[in-house]
Amino acid sequence: MNRKRRQRGSGSIVKKNGRLYIVYPIGKRWNATNGRMETKQKWESLPEGATKKEAGDRLKQRIGEVSAGKVMPQNRTVNDLAESFLNTRCAHLKQHVKRQYEDMLRLRIRGALGGLKVSEIRPAHIHGFQQHLLKELSVSTAKLYVRLTKQLFRVAMEDEDEWGVTRNPIPLRMQWPRDSKPRVYEPYTPDEAARYLKQVPAKDSIRAPILVALFTGMRVGEILAMKWDNVDWQNCRYRITQNLTRDLRIDTVKTAGSESTVMLHALVIDALKKQRERQQFMRRRKGYEDQGLIFATSTGKPYPHHQLGRRWHWSIIKAAGLRHVSFHTLRKTFGSLLLHVSGGNMKEVQDALRHADSALTANTYTTTYDERLGEDLDKVADLLAS
Repeated sequence: MNRKRRQRGSGSIVKKNGRLYIVYPIGKRWNATNGRMETKQKWESLPEGATKKEAGDRLKQRIGEVSAGKVMPQNRTVNDLAESFLNTRCAHLKQHVKRQYEDMLRLRIRGALGGLKVSEIRPAHIHGFQQHLLKELSVSTAKLYVRLTKQLFRVAMEDEDEWGVTRNPIPLRMQWPRDSKPRVYEPYTPDEAARYLKQVPAKDSIRAPILVALFTGMRVGEILAMKWDNVDWQNCRYRITQNLTRDLRIDTVKTAGSESTVMLHALVIDALKKQRERQQFMRRRKGYEDQGLIFATSTGKPYPHHQLGRRWHWSIIKAAGLRHVSFHTLRKTFGSLLLHVSGGNMKEVQDALRHADSALTANTYTTTYDERLGEDLDKVADLLAS
């Protein structure tokens, strides 16, 4: 039985290294070496797990676009480039990271540059985009969008035949306002940490997550994803395996090294026991959906990040009369205090914070307090013992 051959110019489906690709012609080019016109072909990978039927449908769609002139270099837009970037460079990223890229592209880049042709983008367009961003965003956030735009054009430069780009239109040195340095929150001093802890309500659901942050250095997403099954009551340990994303999805932790076990102070254990008693009462309510979370709403669902990082954290800062810092600064405070208590043992602090690089621990998460250090630590110790 003779197999049906594809017509010339209809493309093909290729399986390589367990993955499906579609190959289709996108035009002609002159080869000066042999003096002939050659067909330019585009290889496009399909998502992992795609079927041959899906590949055939995609191939038919691309051939139609080629016929209509939509995929010729001179007609490809930034929207097309953004879609290609998501399907290739972002295909193997975690879902919540890929969604962050999708949101950045959708909210700013596609809105400002999406309809423009890739081959016609010039530095003037980028400068206009920069000014547009600075009207609504901080300098540090605007830089993130420009950096992502630069990544898009790097993808285009790797395939000149498809996108018609020979150089990156993003200027090598862009001029930014002088206040471009992002805000860095210094950790609380031991005295400030003692004042902060003193204002944490003793009989409230706020106490347990705040104490976890202060005495373990866990990240906000890790705290909100804590589960009872991971608590080792006998050895006073907690096993970190999950992280709560900002869109309230339970995901893996930030890095492989972040998946570890942390020690729980007696104050933290006591607060968790009270939280468990409080939650047992909540479970009896109608409509409570038990997901095994330690910190959950009245319906059993996870708290959003802003509940812990802004509402509760900020209320404690206001009550203590302290300078404003981000919730993540409690992690930095934990690292700084531990460094002093351990006599400057950087390796111990690095392990406690679960950092792969000791330089990150030293430069970012620790600050030295020389003045009245002994007295300040005594105050914290007295407060912990009370």
